[in-house]
Amino acid sequence: MSKLIFIASFAYLLSSALLFARMKGYQLPWARNVSLGLVILAAIIHGFLLWGRLLDDSSIQMGLGVSLSLAGWLSTILVIVSSIKKPMESLGIIVFPLSLISLWLAPLLPPPHVLDMGIGLHALASLIAYTLLGLAAAQAALIIFQEKRLRERKWHGLLGALPPLALMEQTLLEWLLASFVTLSFALLSGAIFVDNMIAQHLAHKTFFSVISWLLLAILIWGHIKHGWRGQRAARLVLWGYAMIVMGYAGSQFVIEVILA
Repeated sequence: MSKLIFIASFAYLLSSALLFARMKGYQLPWARNVSLGLVILAAIIHGFLLWGRLLDDSSIQMGLGVSLSLAGWLSTILVIVSSIKKPMESLGIIVFPLSLISLWLAPLLPPPHVLDMGIGLHALASLIAYTLLGLAAAQAALIIFQEKRLRERKWHGLLGALPPLALMEQTLLEWLLASFVTLSFALLSGAIFVDNMIAQHLAHKTFFSVISWLLLAILIWGHIKHGWRGQRAARLVLWGYAMIVMGYAGSQFVIEVILA
């Protein structure tokens, strides 16, 4: 297993390095395809290692380590899929190193706990929604950076490696809609399968998830009704993701690491 982790880590690192080299302006026409090939290899190994910890017969095992690893793996898969049809691989500069870190954190953090299938599906739906929103937040950060550089007329560096602003905003909206749908499903499944939110330490997570859901709903309504886009939309996305991080990752860290 340790050899597989090292192979996946090397693939993640080399893929990120190639993307960074393109960002710095080096003329490497082969770098995009090689980078995608390496990260596909890393994702296959990452997924193999992850699913052995996630699934246990008829139950699902979840904890902070597994959740972070799953979020990293899902983010990588989404970037790969997006990059096949669009020039979106530049997002890997943020995603791939974080996926590498999540791969190493999973076995170091406390072991996962077993959930029955209903609660497990709710947890998976929530994590998928959080991952999609995390990608949208990374995209939003790049849009803010891109708009600032365009105003300052600074065309070099990362700006030259990023897709056109209109494509960035379109992709952001797609991920927002996907995260809104999955977060809606997660909240609905939580209402069905969770019996006692306070006893299961879910009340605060639900509170922050609802706030994030409301922010996404306001943003989508504002985009449809008033054409909100650019930095206004990007900042709302970052606030929504901050709510998710405080509600889930923060509380899981306190419960599983500090209090334990």
